[in-house]
Amino acid sequence: MSDWMAHSAGWDGTWQTMRAHTSAVSEGARERAPSFLREDAYLAGLFHDFGKYSPVFRMRLQGEASGLDHWTPGAFALLKNGLSEISALVVHGHHVGLAAFPQIDVLRHQYQSLERRELTLQLSDMKSAALAMHGDGLVPSGSPARTRLTKNVAGMLDVRFVTSALVDADHSDTAFHFTGVERTNARLFDIDKALRNLQSTIRRKQKGQMASTVGDLRLSLRNAAIKAAKGPRGLYALEAPTGAGKTLAMLEFALRHMKQHAGEKEAFRRIIVVLPFLSLLDETVKEIRGALGKEAADLFEHHSVAPWRDVSGEENMRGRERAEDWTAPIVITTSVQFLQTLFANKTVPLRKLHSVANSVILMDEVQSVPRPLALATMRALARLASPEYGCSVVLSTATQPEWEAHAHRFGEGESPFQPLAIAPRSLGLFDKIDRFTVDWSRTEKPIDWDALAEEMIAERRVLAIVNLKAHARQLTEAIQNAGWEGPLLHLSTNLCPAHRKNMLERSEVTAGDCLFVATQCVEAGVNLDFPVVYRAVAPLESIVQAAGRCNRHGNGRGQVRVFMPNEERYPGKMYESASKEALKWLQINGGELDLRDPAIFSGYYARLDSLSDAPLTKQELEEAIRTADFPKVAELYRLIDEQDVVHVAVPYEGAPDVPAVLTAEWFRKAQRFSVSASRKAVQASLWCRPISEDRRWWQVTDPTGYDPDLLGLKLDAELPIL
Repeated sequence: MSDWMAHSAGWDGTWQTMRAHTSAVSEGARERAPSFLREDAYLAGLFHDFGKYSPVFRMRLQGEASGLDHWTPGAFALLKNGLSEISALVVHGHHVGLAAFPQIDVLRHQYQSLERRELTLQLSDMKSAALAMHGDGLVPSGSPARTRLTKNVAGMLDVRFVTSALVDADHSDTAFHFTGVERTNARLFDIDKALRNLQSTIRRKQKGQMASTVGDLRLSLRNAAIKAAKGPRGLYALEAPTGAGKTLAMLEFALRHMKQHAGEKEAFRRIIVVLPFLSLLDETVKEIRGALGKEAADLFEHHSVAPWRDVSGEENMRGRERAEDWTAPIVITTSVQFLQTLFANKTVPLRKLHSVANSVILMDEVQSVPRPLALATMRALARLASPEYGCSVVLSTATQPEWEAHAHRFGEGESPFQPLAIAPRSLGLFDKIDRFTVDWSRTEKPIDWDALAEEMIAERRVLAIVNLKAHARQLTEAIQNAGWEGPLLHLSTNLCPAHRKNMLERSEVTAGDCLFVATQCVEAGVNLDFPVVYRAVAPLESIVQAAGRCNRHGNGRGQVRVFMPNEERYPGKMYESASKEALKWLQINGGELDLRDPAIFSGYYARLDSLSDAPLTKQELEEAIRTADFPKVAELYRLIDEQDVVHVAVPYEGAPDVPAVLTAEWFRKAQRFSVSASRKAVQASLWCRPISEDRRWWQVTDPTGYDPDLLGLKLDAELPIL
């Protein structure tokens, strides 16, 4: 038996040998990795604990040493022997996170701990450690397809997938050693049963839409999705009007596409639904669960307010496990969670990444990807849709960005970006919608809140969407001051998630008199239907989303009224540039823009792409990619800049009390009862105080600081939000 140990006494009192642990991890990593990276993953598994063949590490297991670096020796051995730069990066980073490649490359010539820790092996110990490893029968059995790292988005993604395979295999084997409990796998759904359930749901919906414009539109989109599902794996684009039934059409595409490719060597394993806003999640989850019935039993939600976070016991434990490995047959998550994982360098978010391979990925509202991240995002998605990873990626929106026009900027070695159209423009889907007219006349002269309030009161049932939380509050107050006595609703991210959910469930939202004032947080996926919609001047794609809340079910003809507020302010420079470009495009087109015409958006996006202050990438990000600087890329690829944002726990009904000592359980539960706001505004507030050591979490200490009936969090200065 080997004298070298990987772990101290486990659940049954026995120590785990290096032979047992390394064998399990190397094989486990190889099984988890995409086929073309399996030898890199196997090598990473073999060498990940190479530094434990050391008397110093034996002292660590006996509690006689600490703060050791056991990962650098393995990375050094891989580099020195020319085995795999990918594996070397992964071995070094499997505890401390992926480093910049130039730092790792230094190890070829200068053996040292990059983290300034005591190394478990010195150079003079390397030979004896290698002999011990060979004595355990741990010898490389194959060679990777390539030994050198490709320094681009595709190459860096390969490193992250190998990291994921290694970390999950390592953590799983270690957990089993200490607990004796194997993680249970999620139940895979039956594709045929899921399709039958979905078809029954669609038939029921169609009965209520017979001989209607909306029914015809949804049938056309569904037929197009069924036809497209017979196509090859790869990139797909779905461009369809709001209200066309994209959620169920994409779901049917995914199921039929999985069935089409079921007989292949590596079949599709799961569906991953990616949504940009929390406001989309409840409706989408409800729709998918309703459509699939029992086959959605193991659907998993991974986001900050997922239901499993609010419970304890087995359900919470199972949720945390699924968040770590994404082995559920259907995963519904946010753009932040999904896309930032593709560019992460830390092991916690990366652990689940290997489960993305061979998935059908449905990305809704793809136009919401921040422009400075678009070029990097395109390259990552193209890589996932390549034959190596075996994914099919659907990019869905009512206003498809002209991303393929920029594929020539990818650089050498990246995967091609050539999406197939699920619903070609020749189908005329946009010609089938005639639910509303658009009045642009209010963009010519600014209108003040009092005048707008009077117009809304005259209509009695109206939705008004503005760009800033401060504007939403001011318009709401103007309506109150004008003497409106009917239902008045206000929705912005000044309301905590639990408050927003309750607001949207009120009966006034669906019928009867109601003046509803909101920020753009209602523009995508929130099932609102108003005969009249006011929209403050915004980027053209935002105006289209607002129009999607107008006469959604095609009952007569609604009105969309675009207006310029008396106080022209926008949430950020790029949003302002896109809004002003929309106004210029309006003027160029004679003061009218047909929101049903996709060509209008092609011209608009072409103009946006020419603006220097609305770039599709950041120079600093491109430089970090060029040098394979993993920490810098992770720092720069952020969908939401939270540097100056804090979280405020608010006293809304059901909120957990703030304990004397903050716990992980409290943070999980508090997510649904917190509001994100600017640090400066919160610090200036009279009724907020910090409650965490890093001052990232604050608490409303005075009940007057939060209005549970209408306005939510009250701050003197407010954070513009998207």
